[in-house]
Amino acid sequence: MSDYGSSNKVLIKEENGFFENNCIFSHHTCKVNINVKTYEYGETNANGEKKKFYYINYTFSEINDAHPFNNEADSNIDAEGVTVSKNEMTDKMIQYLLMNNDNLENFSGRVTGNTYKISIMRALNNLWD
Repeated sequence: MSDYGSSNKVLIKEENGFFENNCIFSHHTCKVNINVKTYEYGETNANGEKKKFYYINYTFSEINDAHPFNNEADSNIDAEGVTVSKNEMTDKMIQYLLMNNDNLENFSGRVTGNTYKISIMRALNNLWD
């Protein structure tokens, strides 16, 4: 997970989220804590802005069947988290990732809030910067 170096990045915002994933087959539970830090770094561009990125960190209560990245297809995922560029798309992904499940299920279609959040976590991993 890249941290863009520590010498020229400035923390803008920090947010936290949480969800509890359950495996219906094994009855295991895994609590997922999400920490999102928004940073800016680098030289100011012509518009007077610096580049911004999200540093997303995950911690898990258990490594079991309910762990969001428990299957072999997730072997390329950094379970500790990911750094992604901040833009309109990742803004919305982060908003949904931190949203409570009752509200999120108004946007997640026919899947549960937890399933949607796990999909977002996997998608963010593919956008690492």
